[in-house]
Amino acid sequence: MSSRVYEIQGYTIALPHVLFVSAVFNSEQKEGWQFNVRLASDVRLQFKFPNRSDAAIERELFVKALKECP
Repeated sequence: MSSRVYEIQGYTIALPHVLFVSAVFNSEQKEGWQFNVRLASDVRLQFKFPNRSDAAIERELFVKALKECP
């Protein structure tokens, strides 16, 4: 996998197009925990997880990949 893309929950995201990553929060209707990613094309992706720790770990890995993107 190239260092300019990141795969998460079936999506392959081009890291240079990421504008915003939200904090982890409890999703509406208590469906679990989630964080959102907004892309340059004004697309928002929601990533939901059954528990807070899974969501937090995946978000941290995603942010780390963003920081390492050339």
